[in-house]
Amino acid sequence: MDYIVDVKFTHPIQHLIHDSINWVVLDTGIEICEQIYQSKSWEKPRRIVMVRQKIKDRTQATSKQLSLLPEEIYRNYRYSGYVTNLKLPTPEIWLLYRGSSDAENRIKE
Repeated sequence: MDYIVDVKFTHPIQHLIHDSINWVVLDTGIEICEQIYQSKSWEKPRRIVMVRQKIKDRTQATSKQLSLLPEEIYRNYRYSGYVTNLKLPTPEIWLLYRGSSDAENRIKE
């Protein structure tokens, strides 16, 4: 089954973001990258797609700020991340998730 799931910003995920160097600019104030990550509780590595939006350029961004990393640069961005098994290009993963992101709220209700 194909999936895209919102990732929790645990300490290891925040360090994964910290170690990411291959950010690609999608639009003014939006950058995206991907990493392969394996949690200790997972049987195999998985693809993580990460998006960061510069707060001063994207004031409407509702993503999360990183709380565990003290460096000033992380306070300038809001982050979102997704675990997926889809082989689509990274920007398409983000756009596809954004289109259905309210579905999780409906499921919670």
